[in-house]
Amino acid sequence: MVTGKLIHLTKKILLVFFSFLYFMVCFRIISRIPVGEVNEILSLFFLLFLVAVFLHETTKQLINGRLSRLFLILLPLLVYPLINAAQAHSVFNQPYLYGLLSQRYHYYILGAVLVVVSLKRQWLSMEKMENYFLYSMFITLFIMYFFYIFVNPALFSGTEFVKLTGYKGWIYEFPNGATAGLLIYGAISFLKDNKTRHLITLVLSLGFFLVYGQDRSQIAIVLIVLMLFYFVHLKATKILLYSIIGVFLIGLVVVLLQLFTPDFVDHYAELFGNAFTIFTGEQTTEYSTNIRYYEAEVALKGISENPWLGNGFLSSQWNGGYLQFHRYFYPADIGLLGNLYVFGIIGTIFYYIPYIACFLWMLQMKKINDVFVLTCIYTLLFIFLDMQSAANNIKFIGTPAFFMGVLYYYRFYVYPYRNDTLVQTGE
Repeated sequence: MVTGKLIHLTKKILLVFFSFLYFMVCFRIISRIPVGEVNEILSLFFLLFLVAVFLHETTKQLINGRLSRLFLILLPLLVYPLINAAQAHSVFNQPYLYGLLSQRYHYYILGAVLVVVSLKRQWLSMEKMENYFLYSMFITLFIMYFFYIFVNPALFSGTEFVKLTGYKGWIYEFPNGATAGLLIYGAISFLKDNKTRHLITLVLSLGFFLVYGQDRSQIAIVLIVLMLFYFVHLKATKILLYSIIGVFLIGLVVVLLQLFTPDFVDHYAELFGNAFTIFTGEQTTEYSTNIRYYEAEVALKGISENPWLGNGFLSSQWNGGYLQFHRYFYPADIGLLGNLYVFGIIGTIFYYIPYIACFLWMLQMKKINDVFVLTCIYTLLFIFLDMQSAANNIKFIGTPAFFMGVLYYYRFYVYPYRNDTLVQTGE
């Protein structure tokens, strides 16, 4: 009896730990924390585990003579790194091994398979998956808050944990976008279901975005995504009520900030003022914008030379990567142009296919009221739009895998069998 309880408790603890590890690794959080070789060891272990799960599931499907939609969607993403490494060798003479190793994190997209398998085999229920997501994101948020509030980032100068900026000085290189899912969840839960406890979730995650993240494009995109949800899913009476309250609260906060921290308000006025200047076609003195003009010129030249398969991704471990050919060039800085430069038209389409599939699944489903599923849909939209300005997918595509997996499972294993749904088709 005691032994049975001990085994059950051990399994539960391991499941919680493994779930937390999934988010730490696949959301690229642990790679941004100064833990040395622990990061590489855990990342490699998890990558091998994901590959093993994928091969096991694929073998079963081949034996049954039927491949899943998810396999067909992910297959191009699994093959293209090989093509991309060949392109980098052809264009820049980078050794194949460097090209393959520099794209190893692309295979974290297999996290979507693990999510689906976990739900299908009932290792986790949708409710537990949701809870583990929330707990993991809260822990991550508190870790980031702790470092920003109590630890001077200058202590880590010379490491990949921090970077030096013009306005903010040394800042941490946390994946701020990882908290976007938590922010969106808090907003949807509060606005749609009136769950006031998630107002705290919304305030904490939004506060981090505004105070410490300060990424102009991400702030604009998350606002666009939330406004889309606001007008699509809320009733007219709620829209009117929340709009009145929102305008009042935003005005009050701006006034208080202007009184107590005017530099903060001036910084945001300058930040978005520069964006407006760029939009109108005028010149700007903002360094980050001007350097992106240069990067865009480099990218356009490369795209014209190799439009279909791209120029390949160069590892920074190989003689500094792109910096040996250009004085400053990081394709991820320039979003869509960066994707086209690295992957070409064909590769970029391949990386867009999973998002297109997810949005088609969304359109096939009506009356989605589940907060967690809605969070997955709108977080994927956030990630997709963010890719157009900052192509983080060039090096890492683990974050969207979780949301794709949940949405795939809901579309083909939950939605067809709801009482209010006539469609009775599985995967």
